[in-house]
Amino acid sequence: MRLIPVSDSKTQVDVATSEAEVRIGPNFSAQGGDYYERVAPTTIEEYKILLKIGKALGQPGMPPLVLPK
Repeated sequence: MRLIPVSDSKTQVDVATSEAEVRIGPNFSAQGGDYYERVAPTTIEEYKILLKIGKALGQPGMPPLVLPK
């Protein structure tokens, strides 16, 4: 995430996903844990973060997240 001052009362927030992974199942070896696979990032994760920041700051007018069906 990068914060860029735009003016005294505005800040631009840039969010970039890196090393995105999804859990694909449990690892039943002696080490345990889970198996993960790298995936290409999507704007969904980035916008979820921006929505949380906007909500915490009381930012009105942010469009809701629309997920594909």
